[in-house]
Amino acid sequence: MSVMVPMSSTSIGSPRRAREVLVITRQDFDLPGKDLSRAAAVLTDHFTGLLRRGVLSRAVAEVILNPSRWSHNRHVLTVQVDVAARDNVAGLATALNTLRDGFRLLPIALPDQFTTTEIERLTSMVIGGDDLQFATHDDRHPSPISGARRARRFPTTGAATPRSPRPR
Repeated sequence: MSVMVPMSSTSIGSPRRAREVLVITRQDFDLPGKDLSRAAAVLTDHFTGLLRRGVLSRAVAEVILNPSRWSHNRHVLTVQVDVAARDNVAGLATALNTLRDGFRLLPIALPDQFTTTEIERLTSMVIGGDDLQFATHDDRHPSPISGARRARRFPTTGAATPRSPRPR
């Protein structure tokens, strides 16, 4: 099941706020035995309120099949949050706080699936950890995108994916 929240009307060139950097964060969560579709719906409700207030540019919570990571088919909850902010630090902080706040709603909305202890461990140790994918687009220094760079883009947003360093 895929739950997608539409993009808000506030964007990088908005006259309401001087925003210059688009920060894109994405993280997959392996939560065995949990109802991931219901969790995605709770997160989507949380994101919708933030989108309406102009805090986020875009947000997606969906369940995907991720066979390559664990060498067997497994469904994971993937969450992507895009924030237009004045700088990378502010954008990343907003995105991580959005994820943490959304996950803290799960024990309230789904008490049969999540405990407060599980979520506190998840929000303190996992969110923003090693599995976090992070990319930025700086509107102050636009550059043309070559064909090679176009192939490394997030499929849902079109923003460049993080790239591993070149071997020396």
